[in-house]
Amino acid sequence: GAVLVPHDELEKRIGELGAPRPVVVYCKSGRRAGIAEEVLTQHGFSVTLLDGSWQAWQAAKLPESVMAR
Repeated sequence: GAVLVPHDELEKRIGELGAPRPVVVYCKSGRRAGIAEEVLTQHGFSVTLLDGSWQAWQAAKLPESVMAR
């Protein structure tokens, strides 16, 4: 159910995400995820930043997969 929306497109594509709900955001280092968090929060979403962002996920060797929509 993940949706890739670059942080610099988020404001204009917010409608694609549906009704506000809890979401998790991440990027490689956390900077862009923080920007996305601000936009999403302004639109009523409950946002959690992935702890350590993508670099920590990879370092922990957690599963990775990509699904086309």
